[in-house]
Amino acid sequence: MNKRFLRFFFLTEASPASLFLVGNLFLFQPALLYANNISFIYTSFFSILIFLLPVALIFYILLSLPANIKFAFFKKYYPIFLTAVACTLWAATFFNGTVGSLDGKSFGFITDKIILKINLLVLFGVFLLSMGLTKYYQKIMNYFLVSLSVTYALYVTFILFNTSVTTTAVPQHSKNLKMDLTTFSPKKNVLLILLDTFQSDLFQEIIQKNPEWISELTGFTYYPYAVGAARTTFMSIPTIHSGQIYQADKSVTQFYHDTVLEHSFVTAHTHQGYRGLVFNNYLQRCPANTICGTEAELYYGRFAPLKRAILLLNLSLLKSMPNYFKPWIYHDGEWRLNIISQPMQVLSNNALTVLASYINTTSTQPTIKFIHLFSTHPAAILDATCKQLPALTWDRDSAINQDTCVFSKVLKVLQTLKKQNIYDQTAIMIIADHGAGLVAPQVNMLNGYANPLFLYKPFKAKQSFQTSAKLVGLMDIPATLCGASHDCGKMIFDGFDIAIAPLNKMRHFRFNDYQWSNAYFDPNKIYPVIPYEITENVKHVLFWKKNLANSILIKNIPFGSWIFQGYANTGWEVGQAVSQLWTFGKTADLFLPLVIHHEVTLQFSASTHSENQHQFISIWVNQFFIGRYPIQVDKKNHIAFTIPAKVIQTTKTHIIFKFDQDNRPKTIDYRPLAVSFFGDLTIS
Repeated sequence: MNKRFLRFFFLTEASPASLFLVGNLFLFQPALLYANNISFIYTSFFSILIFLLPVALIFYILLSLPANIKFAFFKKYYPIFLTAVACTLWAATFFNGTVGSLDGKSFGFITDKIILKINLLVLFGVFLLSMGLTKYYQKIMNYFLVSLSVTYALYVTFILFNTSVTTTAVPQHSKNLKMDLTTFSPKKNVLLILLDTFQSDLFQEIIQKNPEWISELTGFTYYPYAVGAARTTFMSIPTIHSGQIYQADKSVTQFYHDTVLEHSFVTAHTHQGYRGLVFNNYLQRCPANTICGTEAELYYGRFAPLKRAILLLNLSLLKSMPNYFKPWIYHDGEWRLNIISQPMQVLSNNALTVLASYINTTSTQPTIKFIHLFSTHPAAILDATCKQLPALTWDRDSAINQDTCVFSKVLKVLQTLKKQNIYDQTAIMIIADHGAGLVAPQVNMLNGYANPLFLYKPFKAKQSFQTSAKLVGLMDIPATLCGASHDCGKMIFDGFDIAIAPLNKMRHFRFNDYQWSNAYFDPNKIYPVIPYEITENVKHVLFWKKNLANSILIKNIPFGSWIFQGYANTGWEVGQAVSQLWTFGKTADLFLPLVIHHEVTLQFSASTHSENQHQFISIWVNQFFIGRYPIQVDKKNHIAFTIPAKVIQTTKTHIIFKFDQDNRPKTIDYRPLAVSFFGDLTIS
């Protein structure tokens, strides 16, 4: 090997470890995370690398230099210590297991004390082993780390090249995003403001607390029974664009292409001469003939990739840290290392401020704007006056405060439209893509996810703010906006024009439930999708019907597996393993195809977390009370109960579990978790 090459890497005895640490944390892990999440990162890896490389070089020098200190003890053992640290952090990426999911906006994971201790013990063993090997075989360890570093460099180069030549559906970027956002036509505009995760009933509470706001909502109708399309943003966006609901047998990427690129209501308008703008397009799919941008571009300008670089660096550190230290990196929805990067809630609020402050009517074309903002998305970092706070527990109170702040800024946009005399010339929708799952006690969490905010003002609407009991859904958005503008040409959409259709008869809505995670994401499908049929009232579980996948009884059903999901109805959440399943909220139920008039015994093991002291589970079968059982904290409580033959009178036996408590655990998870079910549900 060339001596100059060796000197480059071996500036000091600590250089190989320094090179590996820096290469892994600042280059390889960010490249890997970028490749896995490219659909949610609105910039090239090259532009991110421009910011990461100088920082990596500085840290490489800083980590290498202490080995030159003249103290013999320090000079001898510092390289050994640093090599052991490098090996331990490398091993941590393998021993951490499943810690959560990235959806482009937030990160969450659950850990218990036993897992933390085992994880820490294993990694401490790796540290000691690495110290011993380095002490006696330092040259071999150095070559090992340098070899890994070279491999990582090759991978980074591959990602850099591959993403530059294989990017599909590249959005049309704006030369002046501020101007494109704020420029309206004096004659005709369509404006859709999507406030991510804004739950419908939270808006009702906000209006009750701020009745003076009603006068600002002239012409608007509020639809409290609006039905969403899916549990998260991921599969809601195509429905908002096209009115189509995702079917599990379709390719995800093809579905986005067909709905967002080619069959969006935005595209329909741009084909008729409208100037289109979309904020925060998903999967890098931007409607045809439309400018796409982000609030980060608006705020940072040419330095927008810096925010993505910081996000990838945060994720890299989180992934490489032992579980015990992860809260040092991310806690309650807040990245601890965010120094110069503003949270997405602040950036989205800035977009509303810019819009309200600089609206002008100089466009010679009619305009259509789809402004998707994350101001109302967790974590809760804003109070009702928009003062930024440390991340709060995500609950109804904190969400209402944050939503109050954001909606006050939306009202300022409406006020400016009035001042510019284009309020009547603008059809306006203020919606959410899904709810927050923050429901009142005794209401299932899933009902909250399926009930998004839905406000609509047609052109020239003059009536006072009103509430409508119409059964509407996100699938009605394209048909409604096209019905208002009459400018969608020959493009036809599913759904109804809610301004003119009665919609008081029973409607059937499909709602897709799934657990969003990159572990489940595939370009060809999202697995598994659990479809529900909702009728009459989205707020009550009685009007939810699940198409149960399993009509054949299996005697040992693993909790946490998707076999169990074929029997489960509502209130169940994905656990940390195939053999574990948490319930959220105070009720969970399932249907089992038991033999009519035959006695059956069911057995399972359950536990709960430390915030649910004195937890009890009550079991009901076909409205027959079976019993009430204690669930001790951090212990596997074995429960067996018998269902009398007289209770089983139909082919689908309805089993309901009711829990005394559903408190939030002391982790960065904000869900109200009640009981964790372990192992199998055994039927005999």
